[in-house]
Amino acid sequence: QMCIRDRVPSGYDVWRKRIIVRVASAPTGGKANAELVKQLAARLNVHPSSVRIVSGHKSTKKTIMVDGIEPADAYAALFGR
Repeated sequence: QMCIRDRVPSGYDVWRKRIIVRVASAPTGGKANAELVKQLAARLNVHPSSVRIVSGHKSTKKTIMVDGIEPADAYAALFGR
């Protein structure tokens, strides 16, 4: 269940060409990363094992790889288009 602070996506950074996601979990012990993966998987309707962080594990800027979904379908799931 998503709380008020959780938003997938929370916005889009045009300059960096990245979506913005906010999670409620603290960034300790990988909790925020795990929550990010779980929330993205739910939003994209894929299994959490299909979502992986490929860079930025300890950063606020991450690169995510999602298997099992076409880019156009991911865009539509995230932005409703």
